[in-house]
Amino acid sequence: MNTDCDAAEARKKESQDEIGKHEVVLAERKRELNAISSATSCLPPEMLREIILQYHALYEKERTQERQNKKSTKGPRCGVCTCHGLYGWIRITHVCTLWRTIALETPRLWGDLHLRRIDCVEAMLVRSKATLVTVNWHKGNFSLLLPVLRELNRVQSLEIFFDERIWKASEDILPNTLPLPTKLHTLRIGGNVSYAFQKNARSGFSILSIFGQGLRILSVKQNQSTRLPLRSLSLLDALQNLPSLEEIHLDVEPYPVASSSVDSSSSPVENRDDLIHPESPRSNR
Repeated sequence: MNTDCDAAEARKKESQDEIGKHEVVLAERKRELNAISSATSCLPPEMLREIILQYHALYEKERTQERQNKKSTKGPRCGVCTCHGLYGWIRITHVCTLWRTIALETPRLWGDLHLRRIDCVEAMLVRSKATLVTVNWHKGNFSLLLPVLRELNRVQSLEIFFDERIWKASEDILPNTLPLPTKLHTLRIGGNVSYAFQKNARSGFSILSIFGQGLRILSVKQNQSTRLPLRSLSLLDALQNLPSLEEIHLDVEPYPVASSSVDSSSSPVENRDDLIHPESPRSNR
């Protein structure tokens, strides 16, 4: 009896293996048929790549417009980009295997990182290869930033939404273990921005001092509900350590600072009263 059962089980497994092999061949033939049946199958890869890049750019433009509409009373409250999310443009890679292959071989498509899921962050870093990347981190665990820090030398723009939790977690950032942020030219800080200017007890560095050496553009937008306003002297002190800064955008309500407390003889931001007063949110150097 056991012998018959064993034999039946062996035949069953053999049949399943045979079916599996045929399914693999069938799937491959379907992919080939899909590729040659497409109206775009005769286009050169360079043209297909440009089509995908243009679609990606259009999607990002419309997504930005939809975000602006949400903040105002004008325009639709929800559009196709909002419904399909940050990476909704990836739908174009589902046209066929050829389109997906070309997309995966186009590093520029994967250079805009929104830190939401660790597997997504790591995949985007791999697919973007050596391309410069833009990083947006508005929420989530600090571990989402760690893969980016390991490749800090190809980050060109960084946006961080700060709070106390993020500031405490940033104690794990040790600048001497990271690549130099030589390509980082734009830093945008939001939320409780005062934490970006505070030094951590462990490292002795603030986030701004870690990322800011080569900055050309600095944007600071303080959350209106914050309980820890930005001190003017903290801002002025930080600006002294940003030798390459060309442009600054401020949307903050800093504490007032007495003119006698600032040493204008040593400060490179001498006579920069617009940095102290919130009614002048934007200045150029």
